[in-house]
Amino acid sequence: ESENKIASRMQKIIDLDKATFEVAHYRKDRSKVPLEISCRSTTWGNKKAILSVANDISERKQILEKLKESEKNLLDAQHLSQIGSWKWFVETNTVQWSEELCRINGHDPDLPVPLFSEMSSFYTPESWKRLNEAVTKAFNSGESYELELDLIRTDGAIRMTRAMGAVDYDVSGK
Repeated sequence: ESENKIASRMQKIIDLDKATFEVAHYRKDRSKVPLEISCRSTTWGNKKAILSVANDISERKQILEKLKESEKNLLDAQHLSQIGSWKWFVETNTVQWSEELCRINGHDPDLPVPLFSEMSSFYTPESWKRLNEAVTKAFNSGESYELELDLIRTDGAIRMTRAMGAVDYDVSGK
């Protein structure tokens, strides 16, 4: 590591009394191991000291790489099959759309997605009524649904879509 980077990290420990950072450690056999270093300033006797703990994060890095690859495969599969997905987090009234659902709807993925109650503008009135009823029924009964709906893209084009949904409960049953 460069002297500037080391000095910057030391200053951070001094300023904040703690710091966590990643480094590459090289073993005697020259193999590289990613480490997470957690540091805290302390007093040892009458002297200031820095207590550091190093953790091998090789497995975490491998898992993150597999997760990134899996996410890319999902994005590719959704794009190739023209299938989008969305989730409604009822407790916070927030909605997540996949990139492909944004594309299908003609919605800029860099902009916030509409709340569930605002999604009516993406459907014909009859389709929105049917979707809203199906989502409400699924939410109340736990039943899944499958509907054919007329979607209105942001450019005004109407597309026939198939909507399938199910309630996804967390570990506490919510």
